[in-house]
Amino acid sequence: SIEDELRKKLQSVQCERKELEHELVAAKGKTERAGEELCNEKQTFASALESKENSIREMKKQIEELKKNKIEAQTQLDAVFNKVANLRQGFEKETDDLRRCCTTEKEDLQKEFYKEKNDLTSTVTSKENAIRELKNLVDKLEDSKTET
Repeated sequence: SIEDELRKKLQSVQCERKELEHELVAAKGKTERAGEELCNEKQTFASALESKENSIREMKKQIEELKKNKIEAQTQLDAVFNKVANLRQGFEKETDDLRRCCTTEKEDLQKEFYKEKNDLTSTVTSKENAIRELKNLVDKLEDSKTET
């Protein structure tokens, strides 16, 4: 009968409908889970991106600080090099002055030494001459004593 057939078709359609509703519920569950996972991944990526951006900002600050420190260190190094150059120049001047002074002092001492040496030589020669003259006088006196 047609009614029986229609009932069977209705039952079949209702069964199909229930299966499709179950599949729809399952698909909605999967979609919701996939949406939640997507949301979680989005939050994770957003958090990672924010962390990387913070790290980049911090690194940029550190780079700027290092550049500033490099400039300060270069300035200090230049100052030290200037001081060393000035000290070297002063040392060389002092060394030259000391050499000139020592050379002059040495020359003065040599002149004084040779003058004293000549004076002593003259004195010794003069005393030797006096001694010779005295010996000659003594010899003459002894000769004159023996003659008399």
